Amino acid sequence: MKHELNWPKVGGKLGRWAALDTETTGLSPAHGNRVVEVAVVLVEDGVVTKEYHSRINPGPGCCWNTGASSVNGIYPDDVAEAPGPEVVWPQVLELIVGVPVVAHNASFDQQFVKAECERLGLEPPQRWCCTMQRRIRLGKLYWQLFGKKLHNTHAALADTRAVAAIAPLLGIV
Repeated sequence: MKHELNWPKVGGKLGRWAALDTETTGLSPAHGNRVVEVAVVLVEDGVVTKEYHSRINPGPGCCWNTGASSVNGIYPDDVAEAPGPEVVWPQVLELIVGVPVVAHNASFDQQFVKAECERLGLEPPQRWCCTMQRRIRLGKLYWQLFGKKLHNTHAALADTRAVAAIAPLLGIV
């Protein structure tokens, strides 16, 4: 039985799909940057059935870019007590296994998710879709589609909820 959250029906032509967003310590996993927050919104038959959100303690050796922290508001002290990647990523993958994953600027999130999965010997998701059109920022696209300001941008759960609302309108899912 599906548990419908307090969401309006979001729609979409795919039966099951997931919106995902990450917040990171910088712009590139190749430079030692890591994921410090992840959120997933699972949609089944046009209805949001599950939300998942977690901060992640990337552990020692992570490269923190002050520019990234100033954008997403996440600093080392904010994740000191958070679970590690070995706890969070299996939970995330359990939700999104075998379903299309939708993100805003998907190539950015995809590179980080792939790097985190590879570190843990896990299989990353293969099917990605992107809501970014003509390099329009998520907040601006949300405004264009809904006439409302997107609050808490660069917070993984808020951004993921926005992607879940936007993707069906763009015909992506």
